[in-house]
Amino acid sequence: SINAPRTVPAASESIFMSRHHQVTIIYALLIQASAALQNGRIRTSSWESTGAPKNTFATASKCHIFKTYPTIKSESVCWAFENNLDSKHALTHSLFREVASHLRSNTASNGSRVACLPFLIQRNIDDCNEPIVEFSCEDLKYALASDYLEACTGKNRRDGVATGASNGGEGGWRMEELGSINTPSTQTSASTTNINSNQHSFQSKRLHWDSVVDAKNTVVFNSAGAHISSQLAPTSLAALDGLNGAATGICLNLYVTKSDLLQSAPPHTDKQDVVVIQTQGRKRWRVYSSSDCAMKFHVDPFCRGKGDDELSVEMLSDEGSELLLDVTLLPGDVLFVPARFPHTTDTLDCYGEEDEETDYSAQNSSDGDYSFEKRPRSIHLTLGLDTHVWAMNYVSMRKLALRRFGVHDALVENNDFEVDQQSSENMEHCVGRVNQ
Repeated sequence: SINAPRTVPAASESIFMSRHHQVTIIYALLIQASAALQNGRIRTSSWESTGAPKNTFATASKCHIFKTYPTIKSESVCWAFENNLDSKHALTHSLFREVASHLRSNTASNGSRVACLPFLIQRNIDDCNEPIVEFSCEDLKYALASDYLEACTGKNRRDGVATGASNGGEGGWRMEELGSINTPSTQTSASTTNINSNQHSFQSKRLHWDSVVDAKNTVVFNSAGAHISSQLAPTSLAALDGLNGAATGICLNLYVTKSDLLQSAPPHTDKQDVVVIQTQGRKRWRVYSSSDCAMKFHVDPFCRGKGDDELSVEMLSDEGSELLLDVTLLPGDVLFVPARFPHTTDTLDCYGEEDEETDYSAQNSSDGDYSFEKRPRSIHLTLGLDTHVWAMNYVSMRKLALRRFGVHDALVENNDFEVDQQSSENMEHCVGRVNQ
């Protein structure tokens, strides 16, 4: 990264700063960047797609792989300086400039992004560059101790979780509040006793690190970019400005998964394009091509594997999906998955015997035990890039208009107890057809 000078003029001085002084500061930053390039502190190699590396499967014509981070742009350096941010965030800004270029170059005139393909950026540790974003278990423990954070955990219907569905265990992925009444107890005995004895205590509602450790499935901190502001907010800001209008908004979520988990997220699709940044441990990702909508025309292709829609690897194959990428992400690796592309993750067999001494991700282990038996948890950030305001459509307008004027909706039944469920199913049927 560029060690740009951090001297910032006082507010009173900055108001009357002459244009000459502003140009001088920017010129000094560019001189710093030039010196850093000559000293090898910034990659000078072109950002070109390469073949699949070892232990990575990729369909070359349908997935791009890069072995270097994008070159830091001068405009990104200036952006970081103007926002009083550390110069390391300039790399994140430059990365999302490239993401914006990828999105725009693969967007058709009618707004379709069917041609938009996944890509993978692997951090080259031989160049001694720091990961693009750093966030470990220690950082999360500090955030939990400093603030009241909420988290949820992923549940699959096949896990035997009662969710009130009539199909008795079938369906896709659902999220439940960590430690909620519907979730098996993840509290330690001491914390459980405290909650039972003092139900109305505000302090008793604090989420503790023990709850994260004891969770059987992936723990998700939604909107972590806003709630863990001191460490992750700059990443969100760099991404939003770097996209330069290529997305209507972003949301940064944090995922924590224990090692050796057979399935941390079952196959599913998302409505957002997502940029995944691995910050600790390892996680295996499998990304598939979009399935044939004609196989299941009544479901929303952007919400496959969620709610009542069950989706498995075998079903993806039957529906015409092709495995595009099978890779284990290491700290510093970046993965882009377009909306509607099915993907699934796990942390099973992500380590080999040779990793006992050489795995650099173990240096972030929260308890200091770097042994093969005590592998670090996987932590990654997912930045969801919204390309549509999904609720702003004719289906929602119709529903709200009928409700406002008290007009009966012919798409729902007369039975009040079945209105919500029937309405949801009918709306999903309509939305599914539209989104195809």
